[in-house]
Amino acid sequence: MNLLAAVPWPWRLAAIASMAAGCVAFGYVKGSAAVQDHWDRTLSTETIAAAKVIVKQGQVTERIVIQYVDRVRYIRETGKAIIKEVPVYVPLDTPDLPAGFRWLHDAAAAGTVPDPAERADAAAVPAQTATTTVVENYTTCNTTREQVIKLQQWIREQQKITSLCSTPVER
Repeated sequence: MNLLAAVPWPWRLAAIASMAAGCVAFGYVKGSAAVQDHWDRTLSTETIAAAKVIVKQGQVTERIVIQYVDRVRYIRETGKAIIKEVPVYVPLDTPDLPAGFRWLHDAAAAGTVPDPAERADAAAVPAQTATTTVVENYTTCNTTREQVIKLQQWIREQQKITSLCSTPVER
């Protein structure tokens, strides 16, 4: 006797449908696990790559900050050394500079057009004082210039790191 013939058709269809549903569920679970594994591998690869980029960026930042601090220290020390020489090169008995010099110098330092009404209030300035002020202004200018140069260098190197490290992940 055939065992299959003893099972009625509705039960046979139900058994076939359950087996098909089981196969679909099994495929879904296995596919889901494969996708999750790929996702986890990709995520860990990306995390490691991001950590490497962050380390390189930190190294660049540290190196450039050290260069900047050293350079600014040198600029300030040079400015102080020049100021110490002012009495040697601009003797105390050097005639005072006219009031117009101070008036125009202050306007130029402030980046403004001089106001003619302020000219009346301007006093003559001793040559040593004016020279010291000019040296201090140039020292500040050179410090700011160095800051901009190092900032530009930092940006270029950060861009280079991110462009080198941003390789597309295998899909």
